Amino acid sequence: MKILLLGNGFDLYHKFPTRYDNFLHTVDFLQQCFDEEKTRTIGDVFGDVRLKETDSFIPTCYEAYKDVYDIMEIDTLKVKRLLSFAQHNMWFNYFLLSYNKELGWIDFEKEITKVLHAFNNFFLKCDKGSVFIAPDDAIDKYIINCFDFFYGEKPIVTDNPGLYPTIKRTLIFDKYILEQPFGSKIFIIDKNKIINELYKALLELAEMLKLYLDVFVNTPIEKLLENGFISQTPIFDNMDRVITFNYTNTYEKIYTTQKIHHIHGNLIDRIIIGVNPDASDEPNIDKYVDTAFLQFKKYYQRVLNGSDLGYLKLIKRLNENKTSLMHQLTELYVAGHSLNVTDKDIIKEVFSLVDKIMIVCHSTTAIADSINNLVGIYGKSNFDELRARTDLEFKLYSDFE
Repeated sequence: MKILLLGNGFDLYHKFPTRYDNFLHTVDFLQQCFDEEKTRTIGDVFGDVRLKETDSFIPTCYEAYKDVYDIMEIDTLKVKRLLSFAQHNMWFNYFLLSYNKELGWIDFEKEITKVLHAFNNFFLKCDKGSVFIAPDDAIDKYIINCFDFFYGEKPIVTDNPGLYPTIKRTLIFDKYILEQPFGSKIFIIDKNKIINELYKALLELAEMLKLYLDVFVNTPIEKLLENGFISQTPIFDNMDRVITFNYTNTYEKIYTTQKIHHIHGNLIDRIIIGVNPDASDEPNIDKYVDTAFLQFKKYYQRVLNGSDLGYLKLIKRLNENKTSLMHQLTELYVAGHSLNVTDKDIIKEVFSLVDKIMIVCHSTTAIADSINNLVGIYGKSNFDELRARTDLEFKLYSDFE
């Protein structure tokens, strides 16, 4: 059996702007420059020098597909809906504020984890007293103030100002405050309401990302195929199963629609944005985060949406094959996936059930990063065991072109 595991690098290999920072830059540009009368084609967006100056990868995409992008009409209704979300979505605005132009990349999942940590620390501190104390940590303080629950601080009046000169009370909007017990005049933060608002905004962000990918990536693919701009790469063909972490339908449109498992959803259904489901392996996430922030876990969302059912059936089949007397050789090809720890649970599960692993990367630097990430997931001794147990090798895309 031949299995292909795909990450976002597969779309990038085909020169589609599917990185999170491409999404941020494009929506930010549209917020400032979209004109329903003048913005008629995808080329009017991707070809605009103002967007090119903020995103180094979009010019590469535009130059590759300029002839199609310049005549491909943009879906104005979807763009307007996207912009209506962007006006008030607290996660989108936080990511814009957090984006580091020097680094040129933002990892949504790691940033979401930082935000959950900050709110978790804040809630725990509030639980220790009847007042809402501002976070001691400067990063936590910056993060929570990026969201729409608070509107400033004021000093707390104490009996001993010399002992507590810097303590401040965080001012929170009334709708996020509870009197508990009722009639006691004791007010606490409504943590559940804040968490639910954060989750609701995250679902809205997922809808924004769907709209962006549909308009600027998924829709143009068929026209690009018709005009011969995209061709098949032999190594990606003739697979028995495909496990993809991507939301786009790039593989289906170029190769086949059969036996593909979109483990984090796709543009036809809902898509999943969340954090590592195995929080026990992250030292900064404690038990409180595991329960109160459960809906932010990718595992929880996969169960809720049923996006991993096909994948689970495949895992069952691989387990049966592994223990069978008629064991069938199983080959795994990994393309465009960084093998980041955020997908540790799935990576370890799949890797444990195959006999051969070939990891295809775009550069020698990417190969080094993949090795480093695998060592981070397994630890050195367990990674050596993986290498001894399987036929593990690393290749470049250029080896197959």
